Amino acid sequence: MTLFSIISTAAICLFLYLMFRRISGVFIPLIIVYLSLIFTLCIMSITGAVIKIPFVIVPSFLLTVGVGDVVHILAYFYVDFNNSGNKKESIASAASHSIIAVIFTSTTTAGGLLSFITAEIAPVADLGVYAAAGVMVAFLFTFLLLPALIAIIPLKPKKNVETKNENTKMMDVIKKMSIFSINRPVSIILLGCLFLVASFFFMTKIRFFHNVVEWFPERDPIRMAT
Repeated sequence: MTLFSIISTAAICLFLYLMFRRISGVFIPLIIVYLSLIFTLCIMSITGAVIKIPFVIVPSFLLTVGVGDVVHILAYFYVDFNNSGNKKESIASAASHSIIAVIFTSTTTAGGLLSFITAEIAPVADLGVYAAAGVMVAFLFTFLLLPALIAIIPLKPKKNVETKNENTKMMDVIKKMSIFSINRPVSIILLGCLFLVASFFFMTKIRFFHNVVEWFPERDPIRMAT
């Protein structure tokens, strides 16, 4: 859990900085997602849940999913703030613009995780409950805490040519991808169907296998002793 969390945090910091080119664009999302993670662990403690093997993925999963909610709003906020220079109006505009997208991403992710509660294996069922709770906690923190953090942190709008060029280049790439999809709908759908058929074929090759000893390296004392 520690290793995955460190790797996730490092990757998130790197890409957030490349995206926003602002220190605030890195540590604001981290504050939100780490508070969400801590709050989720508190929920587990209050309800008497214990850390089981499937829970290894929970911290890195919540960090990755939770930061998506924040990025939805921050991306729009920085663009609007750079143009208007009014922090209060920009965060209000960003929140109102992004709320539907964030609600749908959070609820659909939580809904998918809640499907795990039908699993007959208790640790997997518990994973679905608490991971879903963590996703919704991240959603609440995004809309309750994010505006407050932006309000108290000193920020200056960027109006230099370099920033505009970077934003323009990024938007050009997104625009070209959109145009490519619009101009080739049949090809993309056929390719998607091909991947779907291939997925069903390989899905039939999945076999149940559970050998805990092979989790350890061949020269590990536990495996050798067993």
